[in-house]
Amino acid sequence: MRQQVSLSLLERASSSDRLSGLSFASSVRDPNPRTLEALLRTLDRRPEYERRLAAVDALYLFRDSPA
Repeated sequence: MRQQVSLSLLERASSSDRLSGLSFASSVRDPNPRTLEALLRTLDRRPEYERRLAAVDALYLFRDSPA
């Protein structure tokens, strides 16, 4: 459920919604590939450094994930 919410928020136009999506994504224990892909896409495409840093923080939590 959290993964679906985070994916939905990451795709919205509002910066605050996307930041909330990053927060939700970091609270997921075992992310699916779509969640990791959305975080990587955020890191790669967002110009705002706050969003990119939040994506890095979330991805770091999943560093041991085989995906």
